[in-house]
Amino acid sequence: TTPLLVQRVEYMNTHDFQTDYARMIEEIHKISSDITAIGISFPGDWTGNPSKLSLPTHNIDWEDKPFVQTISKEFGCPVYIENDAVCGARGTAYHEKVSDDFVYITWGTGIGGAQVTHDGDTVVATQLVWATYMKSFEGACGGANLEKKYGKPGDQLNGEEWQVIMIDFQSELEKFI
Repeated sequence: TTPLLVQRVEYMNTHDFQTDYARMIEEIHKISSDITAIGISFPGDWTGNPSKLSLPTHNIDWEDKPFVQTISKEFGCPVYIENDAVCGARGTAYHEKVSDDFVYITWGTGIGGAQVTHDGDTVVATQLVWATYMKSFEGACGGANLEKKYGKPGDQLNGEEWQVIMIDFQSELEKFI
């Protein structure tokens, strides 16, 4: 089905579950009073239990919180949640009309990925096992780790520092391949 209303809202995570959850609910209420379904893209592992986040490397305060059921109850509609890399991969396949199978890697605070395969007209996006494929990658190049390594956020790094990071990224990508 085609969404009737699509609105993306981003805000900085405070790393306090109650504060961040309240902000998310507030933002959803601002979008519409007639919501029939909610889709959420969020980093972490949703494969063990699609209603509770596990292995949240950068959102530890969200681990095992039943916020999917709580949001569904709050708005009286189904809530769909998926790993951000899986959503990005699926969106790339559909919106860019990519008919070949591919691997999608997302690079931000952390690094994640998904593998896209096609089963006829159906796009299947499967989250890559982070510990197997992304842990080393994220350790070398993930934004949170870079900030720890350099003592400043990525937007404050200079060209020389980014050259080193890109060499590390290339090395990790070659290992991944």
